[in-house]
Amino acid sequence: MSHSAITESPSQIDNRAKIFEAAEELFGKHGFSATSLRAITAEAGVNLASVNYYFGSKDQLIVEVLSRAIGPLNEQRLALLGKARRAYPSGPIPLPEILNAILRPCLEMAFDPGRQSTFRLLGRSLSEEGNFIGQVIEREWTPLIGKFMEALRETLPTIPESEIYWRIHFTVGALIHLSCHHRDLPLLSNGLCQADIESSLARLIDYASAGLQSAASRPQP
Repeated sequence: MSHSAITESPSQIDNRAKIFEAAEELFGKHGFSATSLRAITAEAGVNLASVNYYFGSKDQLIVEVLSRAIGPLNEQRLALLGKARRAYPSGPIPLPEILNAILRPCLEMAFDPGRQSTFRLLGRSLSEEGNFIGQVIEREWTPLIGKFMEALRETLPTIPESEIYWRIHFTVGALIHLSCHHRDLPLLSNGLCQADIESSLARLIDYASAGLQSAASRPQP
């Protein structure tokens, strides 16, 4: 258990915040394995023992930092899904509405210059291996995916559940690529394509909708 479970003084809360901010910045810039606890505590201006005192280990610090970044995105996703559910109380939610709830929060972050530090951090979590990954998936992603799968099963009753998982996996891959490389498209297309957030989102939803609704052609496990 981390020390955060215990009531903390204002100075302790301040130290935790400094560690969070330094860790988010350095993990995003240099990666998890390349960033030492000594570098984090030096950046935060606290002593080295503070990380173990507040978090227990480097892996647990990574989990807490990622949860702090992912949590608000997933809250936005669930809020959008809930709004869509209220708009269609008697029937399945239209697929574009479900996809909007999944995709929009991440794209809004990717296109926001003021949130690039957090976006870089999340990008690192998708490209590096580590013992922390399983904890982050269990804490932040498994509950979220369960809620979206419930909606997707209702909306896509003819698509096997395993196939929906595959196709959402591919959809998230497209989301990550667009989020990381949307500035490249105008260069690659010689200016023909301009990747603003709303047109990018609309195209990604169209693309993912077609893939999710296509007839299953592979043998199911």
